[in-house]
Amino acid sequence: MKIETDYYSNFVEEAKEADIIFSDHEGYALIRVMSLLKEKTGVKNVALIQASNLKSVNSLRMISKIRGLDYLSLLKYLRNKYTDSVFRKYSKDIDLVLGVSKASIDDFMGNGLVRGYTPWKVLKPSNAFDESLLKYSTLNKEDYAVFFARLIPEKGLFEIPKIWKKVREKVPNAKLVVLGKFFNDKFKRRFMSLIDDLGIEYRGFVSKEELYKTVAKAKVIVYPTHFDAFPLATLESLALKTPVVSYDIPSIRETFGSLKVVKFVREFDVERMAEKTVEVLRAKDYSDWFDDEYEKFIDFHKSWKKVADAEYNALKEFLDSVKPSF
Repeated sequence: MKIETDYYSNFVEEAKEADIIFSDHEGYALIRVMSLLKEKTGVKNVALIQASNLKSVNSLRMISKIRGLDYLSLLKYLRNKYTDSVFRKYSKDIDLVLGVSKASIDDFMGNGLVRGYTPWKVLKPSNAFDESLLKYSTLNKEDYAVFFARLIPEKGLFEIPKIWKKVREKVPNAKLVVLGKFFNDKFKRRFMSLIDDLGIEYRGFVSKEELYKTVAKAKVIVYPTHFDAFPLATLESLALKTPVVSYDIPSIRETFGSLKVVKFVREFDVERMAEKTVEVLRAKDYSDWFDDEYEKFIDFHKSWKKVADAEYNALKEFLDSVKPSF
C-alpha cells in the first residue's frame, strides 16, 4: 500500500485538473490512493466494484472449505480482515459506487465496506465479449467438457476433480479440458496430484484463438465458482454457443438466470453439479436453449462500446448532479 501511495503522490498536480478520480477495481490499495488524492485535490472519487460474494468467501469457514484447513488458509483469513479494515477506513471518501452487477454492490454495502448512503449505479451493460469470437460459435460439438478461469480455489479449482470423478461414474470415458494459468505452483502441484486417471487434461494458458476454438467445440462448461460478479468466462462461453453448469451464487443468477442455456446447482453440491453436467453431455440436441431470450442477451453484450457508453453516461450523470448551481 505504501508503494502505491508513494507512486501516485507524484500525480497530484495532474489530479487537480481532473473532474473525477476513478478506480476500475475495488483493490484496497487503490481505494487508499483515491482517498489520498481526494484529500490533496478535493476531486470526487468513483470506484467500480467487480467482486461479489466476498462476505461468504472471506469467512474462515468458507476459506477452509474452499482451500483446505491449513496455516495458509488462516493467513489468508487474517489478510482479508486487514484489507477489509483498510477498505472501510478509506471508503468514506468514495462519492459514487459503480457495479458490474447489483449483487456486487449489495455485497460491499451489506458488509459495511462502503457506507450505505453512498450513491450507486449498476452499469448496463457492464461487460462484453469481443465480437470477433462469434466466428468460432458453433453447435457442432465434440465429446468433451471445459473448465477455464483464473485457476484459484475460489473459482472451484479443487472441486473440479471431485465433480469429474462423479461424472465419470456415469460416463466412464468423459473428458475434461482445463485451460488457464495457476495462481501459484502450490495450487498447480495440488491440482495435478488430484486428476490422475480422471480423464482431465490440463493444456495451460493458451492463445485466445485456441481458447475460443476449444470452448466452442465443447459440449459444456463446468464452472463451480464461488467468487464472481459478472464472469467473462460464462459470457464468452455463451457467445460460443456452449452451455454452462454453474453454482447458483447471487451474481451469476442475476446476470444469467433468465437463460435456458445456463444450468444452476446449489453452491458446493458436487453431486448435483456432476448430474447436471452429465445431462448436458448426454443431450442429443440443445439448440432450443438458444432461444430469443438468448439472442437478445448476446446482442446486448457483444459491444465494448456499449460498456464504455454506460460508464461514460453514469459518470456524466453523477457530475451533472453534483455540479454547483449559481
